Amino acid sequence: MSIGLGANNAGAPAASLDISPALLQQLSNAQSLNLRGYERLDFSDGATLGGSAMKSLSLDTPEIRVGPGEVNVSADAIALGNRGNAAAAAVSGQGVLNVSALRGHLTVGPGNLALSGAKQVNLSAARSVGFLGKSQVSAKGDINVTAATLNTFQAADADLQTTGQINLRHSELADPGLAGAGGHLTLSASRVSQGGVIDLPAGLLTINATGLGLPQDSSAIHFESGSRTLLKGLTKHMDSIAVTSPGGDLLANADGAGIQVHSGATLDVSAAPEGGGAGRLWFVAPLGSVALDGQLLGLASASERGGSLTVDSAKAIDLARLAQQLKAQGSAALANFAERLSFRNRTGDQRVLADTELHAHQIVIGADAGQLDIDGRLQANAKASAAGAQAGTITLAAGNGQNLNLNAGSWIAARNLTGQGGSLALMTTQRSAVG
Repeated sequence: MSIGLGANNAGAPAASLDISPALLQQLSNAQSLNLRGYERLDFSDGATLGGSAMKSLSLDTPEIRVGPGEVNVSADAIALGNRGNAAAAAVSGQGVLNVSALRGHLTVGPGNLALSGAKQVNLSAARSVGFLGKSQVSAKGDINVTAATLNTFQAADADLQTTGQINLRHSELADPGLAGAGGHLTLSASRVSQGGVIDLPAGLLTINATGLGLPQDSSAIHFESGSRTLLKGLTKHMDSIAVTSPGGDLLANADGAGIQVHSGATLDVSAAPEGGGAGRLWFVAPLGSVALDGQLLGLASASERGGSLTVDSAKAIDLARLAQQLKAQGSAALANFAERLSFRNRTGDQRVLADTELHAHQIVIGADAGQLDIDGRLQANAKASAAGAQAGTITLAAGNGQNLNLNAGSWIAARNLTGQGGSLALMTTQRSAVG
C-alpha cells in the first residue's frame, strides 16, 4: 500500500490511500504521528507535513517520492526507516525534499530507504543526524546534511549514497548527544564535501567519490576548513571494569579525481585518553593528487599500537610538509602515526628532501613510474609487543626502469630492540645508487 500526501500529482500512480491537503493540515497539528507506507509515501508538489507543534514524526516506508515542486517535512524529532518492507530503487526528478528535526535528532534506519524524485534532498537536525542498525539511504540528486553531528548508534552499519553530491555542514549546539561506538558509515557520491562534524568513536568511515562531471585535476573529496572527522578510541566502564576500544579507521577513495584536506580541518583516529591503540587513515586517489593541509591525528603511547597513514595517489605528495605537520602534533608521551607510514605515487618522481625526517615502525615509499631520491632521514623504530620485540622495517621502491638513489647526507635506520638490525628493502627495475 502507498500513501498519497496532499493533492495527487498529474501522472502519479494512484495511491491506496490519499490524504487531502485539509486532512494533512490536521495531521500536522498532532503531537505525534506515525505513517507507514508498505510501498511508498507520495508527496504532492508543495506538500507540508508536521511543523513546530509536532513533537515526533515517524515515516516507515521503502520509498519517499516527491513531485517536481518542494516538499517540507518537520517535527521536533524525526525517524526515517523501512522496517521489514521490500527495498526500492531511487528514481531521479526535479523536486526538493526538506526533512528537518527542529529541536532533536533525525534518526535514519534501520532498513533501505529510497528518496525519489528529488534533485536536492536537505536533511537537517538541531542535534544529530544518526543512523540506526543496518540501513541504506539512496537518492539521485544532491544530499545536503546539516546537524551538530553526523553519527551512528551502537554498532550500526549505514550507507548514504547518491549519484549527485553529498555536502555535510555543521550547526552549532552545545550537546549534540552521544554517538554509539564501533559504527560503520559509508558515504558514496560523485563529490563529497565534509564541512561538518562526523563522530564515530572506534568506528569505520568510508568515503567513495567517483569524480564524475568534475573538471580535470579537481578534487572529489574535500575535508573543509573547520570540519572535524572524529574516530578516536573510546573507553567504557562496565561495573568496575574499563573496556577500551582502539581508534577507528577512515578510508577516503576518489576513483577519478583528487582528495583535499584543507587547512583548519581535523581528522582524528587517536587512541582513547585512557590508553589503547590508534587507528588508520587511508587516502586513495589513483588518478589524482592528495593534499593534506589539515590536522592529522593518530596519537598513541609508545606501549600501544600507533596510528597508520597511507597515501596512494597519482601525483607525489609533499613529504617535507607532511613530516613537519605530523611531528608538530606529537609529543614525548604520544607519538603521531608511529605504526606505519606508506606513500605511493603512481606517476612522476618522489624525493625525500634533506630536511625531512620520517619516523614510524614501518616506512614504505614507492614511485611506480618515476625516480625515488632519498636525501633526508628515515627511521623505522622497533617496538615491544605481547609476541616479543618487533624490528622496524623500511621499504623503498622505484619502478618502470627508474632509479632509486640514496644520496650523500641521507640517513636510514631500521632498528630492533634485541640489538640486531631491522629490515631494509630496496626495490627497482633499473638500479640503486648509494651516494
